[in-house]
Parts: sequence; structure tokens; C-alpha cells
Amino acid sequence: MKINKLIWICLIAVMAIISTCKKVEKEMLVTTGTVLNILTTSAEVSIKILDLGEGATQYGHCWSTTPGPTVSNTKTERGIPEIGDFKYSLTSLVPNTKYYIKAYISRGNNVAYGSEINFTTASADLPELTTTAVTGITQSSAVSGGNITSQGGTPVTARGVCWSTATITALTNNKTTNGSGTGSFTSEISGLSAGTTYYVRAYATNDGGTKLGNELSFPTNSDTPVPPMVTTATVTSITAISAVCGGEVTNEGSSPVTLRGVCWSTSANPTPANFKTDNGNGMGSFVSNLTGLLPGTTYYVRAFATNSGGASYAYGEEKSFPTAAVVPTISTVPITAVTSTAAKSGGAITSAGGAPILGKGVCWNTTGSPAFNDDKTDDGIGSDSYVSNLSGLAPGTKYYVKAYAKNSAGTGYGDEQIFTSADAPDVITLDPASITNTTVIYNGKVNANLGSSVITFEYEKWEYGLEGYSMSVAAVPSPVTGSAWTDVSAAVTGLISGKAYHFRIKAVNVYGTTYGDHIVFTTTVKDPDGNVYTPVTVPGGNVWMKENLKTTKYANGNPIPRKLTTVVYPDDPGYGWYNNDSTSYKDLYGALYNYGAIRNNSVCPDGWHVAADEWTTLINSLGGNAWGGKLKETGTVHWSTPNTGAANSYDFTALPGGTWNSFYNYDGIGFIGGWWTMTTDLLDKPIRVLMSYDDVVIYTPGSDATEKNFGYSVRCVRNQ
Repeated sequence: MKINKLIWICLIAVMAIISTCKKVEKEMLVTTGTVLNILTTSAEVSIKILDLGEGATQYGHCWSTTPGPTVSNTKTERGIPEIGDFKYSLTSLVPNTKYYIKAYISRGNNVAYGSEINFTTASADLPELTTTAVTGITQSSAVSGGNITSQGGTPVTARGVCWSTATITALTNNKTTNGSGTGSFTSEISGLSAGTTYYVRAYATNDGGTKLGNELSFPTNSDTPVPPMVTTATVTSITAISAVCGGEVTNEGSSPVTLRGVCWSTSANPTPANFKTDNGNGMGSFVSNLTGLLPGTTYYVRAFATNSGGASYAYGEEKSFPTAAVVPTISTVPITAVTSTAAKSGGAITSAGGAPILGKGVCWNTTGSPAFNDDKTDDGIGSDSYVSNLSGLAPGTKYYVKAYAKNSAGTGYGDEQIFTSADAPDVITLDPASITNTTVIYNGKVNANLGSSVITFEYEKWEYGLEGYSMSVAAVPSPVTGSAWTDVSAAVTGLISGKAYHFRIKAVNVYGTTYGDHIVFTTTVKDPDGNVYTPVTVPGGNVWMKENLKTTKYANGNPIPRKLTTVVYPDDPGYGWYNNDSTSYKDLYGALYNYGAIRNNSVCPDGWHVAADEWTTLINSLGGNAWGGKLKETGTVHWSTPNTGAANSYDFTALPGGTWNSFYNYDGIGFIGGWWTMTTDLLDKPIRVLMSYDDVVIYTPGSDATEKNFGYSVRCVRNQ
């Protein structure tokens, strides 16, 4: 009896030990995605596998027409699962039916389900439509179409008309294709035989099938062409360069009129080969606008029409009219030979305006918009170009000059030319060139006005206003002599990336100093790959890039040597795109870099550096590590739910770009954002900045030697 008791005690102890040592198995985890592209018998579903447990062997979706589907109902079997997002189509569904569906993952009889969702397949109803009346009938073509008033159970994917020489009961091979969707459409029917009766029906196709509209019939035209009949309208609204005419087609002849209008010329019997209007087709009255006429010129005009039967043009009666004269058109010759008291100009008459030139020359004043009553030259009559000598000028004075020419309609003026008599130089500030993050080339033009001028460019940050020109640089060439316009430039370095500057040209000679207009430009924020970044000012006063760095090159243009790999080289520079997919992840999340790529702080573009103590300044300015939500992008488009505390209060737009981790793969997209810093902790380990989808805290852990090969995002800060 004592022996039996001892045996029982031993058995109980062994069972306790076994229970204590029982292995805790990992759970399988899956989420049901969405249902998209729902048609009558198919739909597209998605699934997200989060955990494979102890080795899942199957996954897919199960569904039924009643709530609570399981794998004992209808299901898909997609094979051995992997972690990630997947999408595929369900088929053989029943139209207009509500289904309940779950994602699942299984290992033997052990099954894990996602949440239950439901959807209803589309109805198999066909579209509703009518056939449009047949018009534009010729010997070989016609115009019809249709109007789809309802798409039915699913969107219309094809539409058009079909035709035959016999009544139509099903879609024929002779058909047009006129796009998709509901509403009206027009169809061109071609390849018909003359003098033949045809039947036509509109059609529309959706996922449920094809439906035909009502049937119409029409005969094509016969072979014998008869020209149309047309009359010419009275010419009205005559100006120097335009007039209004028109006509009326009183009979189309043997086939529809395909073109009608008026034609005109400076000779009698004009044809469409001269000048013409296009006033459409068909019968009835039409109005034609004659444009591009010459002033003081007699024109001949008549209406015309032609039809599709092949007959020649038919014409209405011919009418004639003269256009009115206008003031001459003239351009002012550029100012030359400027001295302190004289200059040369002149004029080139491009149009006499339809009447003889009675006088010409140039006029000038010192206030602008000179006219005939100001100082002027008299350079004779006729339409020839001429040279004018301006005299009696005051030294160092700005003058405004225009050429003039007179005829019976009045006085025409050329463009206004401006010059300054010899004194201080003339200058023009030109647009800058070769703008980079930190450099620019200033450009300008200088006319020394017969003197010798020393040239410089003055510049300053735009934020200091128009009066602030605290910096200057010598132009090349300098000095500039003579009265010819000379291009000058100056290369400037040391500018601040993403800053607005203004500059102007300055010229000095013995007569005085002249300044050009100021021009404002902004330096770029661009890396050697050409990627452009947006500067944003955040608490603490520093200017950051709004986006993660995405360059594959150092600031000097040298490539970062390698991609992230399974080989651990903590000091060997490397970068990578999440899942090695630059197309999907580069523009939004940027690249992931190991510490070797940033350790020399030369990966940011010129004028920028990898954020270091600026992270500490920013975090402290937020109120501490517990206020990281102020930096995260809001919403759950990129951050996974719940994106705790996200506010993006300062447009910093922190994103969950994931990491390259200790398992030598990419992980965490949507769940974690990680950034390298150039700061180290007390153990000289580089500090990283981490943010999570389910937390507001900013974590700043150090990293050991192995972790230096991990891949994290990089944010750059402006140097000044």
C-alpha cells in the first residue's frame, strides 16, 4: 500500500514537470482585406498574413450566402502562405447575391480566421438604350449612334452600332466601337454600297451580355451626282481688314452638302483655292466672316457649296467691295550713334495702310509716349525705310523715341525706344543661370555710353528687403568701354540652399552710377540624382527637409558603393529601397542607409547635413519625447491603424518607412519609422530616432557595431 502511494506521488510530480515545460506555440494571425472589382460572377479579394504561427500550410478565403462561413463552406486554397499582402479573384459566383467571407490560415485542423465582411455581386441586368436617327447619308456612308440611358447591373464596357442588309436579330460583324459608359455617342458607318437599303441597331455590352437598341433602316444614295444650288449674301460690316458675307444653300442636289462657305480674292471669279471660309454642311443660310484682308483693297467674293455625290463646286453670284484705309504700320529703328547731344534712329514702314504716305520721321520727348506735336524730324514721303538724326539733346538725359508715318487715315507710330544720352552707363539685369543649392551665375548687360564703366553685382537674401545689398561681386568682364551692349556675369558660391535672394547689376563711370532692376531667385534643394526636396522650419528654429533622403550618390557625385546585403560590413557604405522596389517606395519613403553610408556626413546635398543634435533641439522644443505625435503624418493611408497621437503640427510629415534589420530583410513598413543621427551616446554608439504606429513616444536608442549595418531613413538639416 505504501508502494502504491509512492508511485502516485511520482506520477503527479512527473506530470507537473511536463506541464511546466510545455512549449508555448506561436499563434497564426491573418486579416481579411477588401473586396473590389465586383462583377456578376467574380470579385477581387485581398488578405494580409501577419504571423505563420508554428508553420501554417494553407491559406485563402472561405465564403457562404449566410453569416459565419468556415473552411467547411466554399473556399480557396492558395497553398503554403508567406507573410505579406496578397490579392486574387473569386470566380463562379451567382449574380445579385450577398456573400459573407473571411480570410483564413490553417495548419492541419488548426484554423485562424480574419474578420467577416460581406459583399453583393452585381446584377446581370443588361443596359437600356435607343438607336439614334440616321443622318449624313451618302452613296457609301451614313451617321447614326445611340443613347444609353442605363448601364444595367454592371458598367458598359463596349458600345457602338451594327448594320446589315437584312433585319438584325443579333450583333453583326459590321459594327463600330465607340468607347464605353452611358450617355449619347455618334457612330460613322462606312463601306456601304450605293442605292442599297441597310438596317442599323445600336448595341451596348456589360458583364451580363450585349443588348441591341431599336432597329432603323435607310437607303444609300444613287450613283448619278447632281450639284447643289447656292446664292451669295450681301457684303456687310466692312472694315480695313474684315467683312461679313455668307449665302444660302437652296438645294443639296443628289446628295448631302458636305462643305459650304464663301471664297474671295483680289481678282474676279474667286474659288476655294484662293481664300475661303468653312461654314459646315447641309442646307439653309449661313454667315461667313472674312478675315485677314488688306486695307484699301478691292475684293471679289461669292458663296460656294459641294456635296458628297462627286459634282464640282456650285457658286452663287459674285459681289465686290473695297476695304477701308488705316493708319500706316511702322517699326522704330533701334537708337545708335548716341553722344551727349545727338543720336540716330529711323523707321521701317511695313504697311502704308492702303493709302499714300504723306509724311514720316521720328518724334521724341523726355516724358514717354512721344507724338507728332513733340520734337520730331521730317524725313519726306513714300513707303521706303529711312534714317533720322536726333539733335539738340541734353547730356545724361533719358529720351523716348517713336517713328511716325502719316496717310489720309491718320498717323501711325512705331514701338517706343528708350535711350539716355552719353553720361552714366546703361545696364540691364538678366535672369540668373546655373542655380544650384549653393551657387549661381549672375548675368547682365552693360552699355558704357562712350565711357569706361566698372561693373559689379550687388546681392542679398530676399528676406532683408529691396534695400538690403550687403554683398557684392565683380563682374567679368570689367571694366566695359564703348557704346555697344556687353554681356557680363559673375559666379557666386556659398549661398544657402532653399533661400530666396535678389540681385542687381551696378555700373560706375566718371558720369555717374547706374543700377539695374532687381531680380529674385531661389536656390535649389536638390541632390546629385536630381531629387527635389521641400524645406520646412520646425520648432527649435532649424530648417529640415520635409522628405526622407532618396539619393544614391554622395554630395560630390560619387555613387554610394553597394546595396544593403546579408554581409555585415558596419563601415562599408550601403543603401537600399524597401523590398528592393524603388518604383513603389522611393518617392514617398526615400532610401534606407546603413551607418557606413552617413558616417562621414557627406550623403546630404550641398548646403545640408545629416541631422544630429538638431533632433534633440526639435524633441525638446516639442515638449519632450512623449510628444512625437506632433511630427507624424496624420491618417492611416501610410501609418497603420491606430497611428496614435498623429498631428503633423509643423508639416514635418514623419512616415513609417520601415527598416533593414538584423535578419537581413526589409520590415516594418507602415508600422515604424527610423532615422539615423550623427549624434552618439555615452558609449559612442550612433543614436537612432524611432517612431511607432501605436505610440506617441520618440525613442532614441544607441546602436552596437552589428546594428550599424541596419538600414534606416535619413533627414537632412540646412547648414545655416
